[in-house]
Amino acid sequence: KSRTMRPPALRLPSPRSPAAQCTVGTASLSVIIPAYDEAERLPRTLEESLAHLSTTRRGPWEIIVVDDGSHDSTCEFVAARLAGGPRRSRP
Repeated sequence: KSRTMRPPALRLPSPRSPAAQCTVGTASLSVIIPAYDEAERLPRTLEESLAHLSTTRRGPWEIIVVDDGSHDSTCEFVAARLAGGPRRSRP
């Protein structure tokens, strides 16, 4: 008999709990970049996104790169790119 594996249940904190308040960001725009073995394309994508947001977007923004277990140097590139600290959006 085959058993289907279910992922563990995800429990989100109540919107009024301290945990939820700590995880809420102040960005008015979030750009999500999914990345799986994207070491060749990600540098250009990330730099163009940063340049565009830096020159056209007012208010706080963020770029989130989601690496889902890449086998290339995707994670290392992102870590090296972020080593200089967060980049500030213009006011």
